[in-house]
Amino acid sequence: MTRRGKCLVILALLWASLSLYALPANADALVTVLENNEDYQFGEQITFWARLQAPIPIRQVEVLYRPQTASNTMTGLMTLEKDEVKYQLNLQTNLQFIPVFATIEYRYRVTLDDGQVGYSDYYTFRYLDNRFTWQSLEELPFHVHWIEGDLAFGQSVVDAARNGLQTAQELFELHQMEKIDIFVYTSSADVQSALQLGGFDLAAGHASPELGVMMVSLPVGPAQLSEIRRQIPHELVHLMLYQKLGERSRHIPAWLNEGLASLNEPSPNPDYAVLLEEAVANGTVKSLEVLCGSFSMQGYDFYLSYAEAESFTRFLNDHYGSSRFEELLMWYADGVECTRAPELVYGQSLARLENQWLNWLKGETQNSDWLRPLLPWFTVLAAALLVPLLLAFRPIKRAQPPNEPKRVSRGGVN
Repeated sequence: MTRRGKCLVILALLWASLSLYALPANADALVTVLENNEDYQFGEQITFWARLQAPIPIRQVEVLYRPQTASNTMTGLMTLEKDEVKYQLNLQTNLQFIPVFATIEYRYRVTLDDGQVGYSDYYTFRYLDNRFTWQSLEELPFHVHWIEGDLAFGQSVVDAARNGLQTAQELFELHQMEKIDIFVYTSSADVQSALQLGGFDLAAGHASPELGVMMVSLPVGPAQLSEIRRQIPHELVHLMLYQKLGERSRHIPAWLNEGLASLNEPSPNPDYAVLLEEAVANGTVKSLEVLCGSFSMQGYDFYLSYAEAESFTRFLNDHYGSSRFEELLMWYADGVECTRAPELVYGQSLARLENQWLNWLKGETQNSDWLRPLLPWFTVLAAALLVPLLLAFRPIKRAQPPNEPKRVSRGGVN
């Protein structure tokens, strides 16, 4: 046998031996997704449907799905009829909520008759509140969606968001704003039902920071424009804090989180001043240490907590400047305890700052703890200014010029 022939024989033997250890074909390559679709009725059901093709019969297909912000993946066994598979998720009986406006990702797990298992590509869809027909307007980073109203209405929401972004950046730094979706409902009842169907609680306004979504209710009426200018900047701060700090924003105490959001509103809520005046007079002001945690959901306590948060944060801003908020946020984001962080930033305990704030609320002259160390300097300054002032106002005796002739009146000599 020639040398060339021997080489060919060796190559053939090597190829044959490698073939013995070759891995079985993967189902990913064997199964083709010919068609794929998802359909849903908000708050009721989601249906996954696909048409598959494979060279050998398919034994079983499962769908694996999860909101992109969730850590757990849910599964469902699909019905199989010829080349079509289907799974219907009942949202009214399923205990694992799908958050409203979340992006859902899913894929199929296919088991063939010979036992091979493979997976399809990932697919995604946005779980919108499709009970309504939405209009939309985009001005990055904002994408506004609303149900009722004309283009001018949508633009007023965009304007409020843009202005809110500018004022918020004076309170703390945010170098780049990611996209924000703003969904405007016509009633608080619609917002609440959307939140409840999506696994949340409450309210007239709601921010889902991890989704980059803001939901507000802006009923038609004379107060609509003022509510746009109030709610949009408020909720925007919650989203901005999450974009700035991520999951660490959860360490921010409620009084600061809600206080900054309220401070970003163009004008203070007049109802807050009334609530605070009554609370101060009755001695029912809540301790700020209590407001480090989540606010009570009970009516009066809920609004009083917001009033205190707004007022105390405004006090800090007016007396110590907005630049301190950046440092305070970073300490809290790092997990520093609620009452400890103010000492690191302001050099005073939270309780002492609270006392100053209460004195300020009572209208007392601020001859209090924070001014007391400056009193000696005020005394020196007053003494230094007193002498020149006395000299300036001292009467000066006019000198009589020499040999000045006597003045003669009509009646004779004076």
